[in-house]
Amino acid sequence: MKVIYADELFLENFIIDYILLIATARITGTNVKRTRAAAGAFLGGIYSIAAVLTGWDILLCIVVKLGTGGLMVLAAFGAGRRYLRSYFVFMAVSAAFAGAVIGIMYVTGGTMGHIRFVPLVVSFVCFYLVFSMVFREIGRHRVSGEISRLTIKYRGRSVVINALVDTGNGLVDPVTGRRVTVCALEAISGLFDKNCVDILRNTKDPALAIRRLAAVGDRTPFALVPYRALGVEGGMLLAFRPDSIERDGKIIKGGMVAVSREDISAGNGYAALTDAS
Repeated sequence: MKVIYADELFLENFIIDYILLIATARITGTNVKRTRAAAGAFLGGIYSIAAVLTGWDILLCIVVKLGTGGLMVLAAFGAGRRYLRSYFVFMAVSAAFAGAVIGIMYVTGGTMGHIRFVPLVVSFVCFYLVFSMVFREIGRHRVSGEISRLTIKYRGRSVVINALVDTGNGLVDPVTGRRVTVCALEAISGLFDKNCVDILRNTKDPALAIRRLAAVGDRTPFALVPYRALGVEGGMLLAFRPDSIERDGKIIKGGMVAVSREDISAGNGYAALTDAS
């Protein structure tokens, strides 16, 4: 008879559930705090102990399992509008990983009770890396079609614009690691002085624009942010950190805004691209 140790059972399920939650975040293009993912995994670990050691059959029914998964996703991602999508993806990823474990048992001729802890976790890590690479490529430059309302404030001025939620928007400042929202210059021109707008509008080279802005005494702390886009080898955008960015009334902490001289929407009703976090 196999002896089950509560601490080993908890640790095994905690690590696996943590990997599943992080994989869900990567697939859905959602930023999740490690501490929140750990909280969700903690709930999964507690459930595994209760289900195995108490012997209560009700804990093994499908409704309780689905409900526990819902609580794990709620702890990790919150109750926002993307909750259901995260929940269904989490369940799908869990099913895929469970199928992978069954495949391991079939190939090795083992049983669930005889799969050792370390090989099981290593297998899950490997599958997570594969899933991440596959879905990162699938999700690149994929847009959700969702339009959000951005309010950007800077030095006593503010603008309100529509932004397309782009799950493939991974633009970050390479120095600070801050997320960058790309905005059309004409849509946010109200944040700057006229001289600044004229220089930004008429100077194609971002580095030259910074020098020209400095020459006229503009104090906007622009930084150069590299980017890549479909059909474009690469380039640089001017970006700055506004006083605040609100998306649908929610503050985006630490966000930056990149200025694009080109029309972003091509007449589709938005003037910015923001990520799905």
